[in-house]
Amino acid sequence: MSIANAELPRVSTILRVLDDAYAGVTQLAMDVAAERGEALHRLCLSYLASLDGVHEAPVPTPPYEKPYQTFVKWCVDHAVLVVAVEEPSVNMLHGYRGTPDALVIIKGEEILIDLKFTAAILRMNRVQIQAYWRLLHYRTAKRAQLLHIHPITAELHVHSIKKNPHDWAAFINALSIWKWRQS
Repeated sequence: MSIANAELPRVSTILRVLDDAYAGVTQLAMDVAAERGEALHRLCLSYLASLDGVHEAPVPTPPYEKPYQTFVKWCVDHAVLVVAVEEPSVNMLHGYRGTPDALVIIKGEEILIDLKFTAAILRMNRVQIQAYWRLLHYRTAKRAQLLHIHPITAELHVHSIKKNPHDWAAFINALSIWKWRQS
C-alpha cells in the first residue's frame, strides 16, 4: 500500500460516525469483548490461511475452542477455498480503505465474508459489508456473508447480505461527515 493509500481513512474509522449502538456499555465490558473478538478473529483467520497447505492450523485454548471449531466445521462443510485473508484494499473513487476478513470461493462463487463474534449483529455491520464490497480487491465477490458466531455458545448464524443502496448511502454519508470533521 502506498503512502497516499495509508492516509485514507479506514472503514472502521468512518463507521464510528454511525456508532451509537454501545452507548451506556462500560469501557471494561467493551475491552473484554474486543479482546475476545480479536483472539477469535486471529484463530479463525489463521485457520483460513492454513488451508494453503503451507501454514499450520492454530490450536485454540480455552475459552476459544467451541467458536473456533464451529468456524472450522463451517469451512469444511462448505469446502471453502481461500482467495484472500485480511488483504488490505482501497476505494480510490470515494477515498477510503479497509481490510475485510476474507474472500473465499464456495461452489465456484466468490464470497466476501466477515466474522462477527458478538452477542448480536448490528445494522452497522451491514453498512460495513457494503463498504468492503466496493473495495478494489473485493468487487468481484458475487455475494457477501456475515458469519455470526456467538462467542460463548458458539452458535452460528449466517447472514447473507445483498447489495443495498440504503446501507451504501449510510456509509457514503458517514464518509462525508468524517471528511467534513477533518476539514
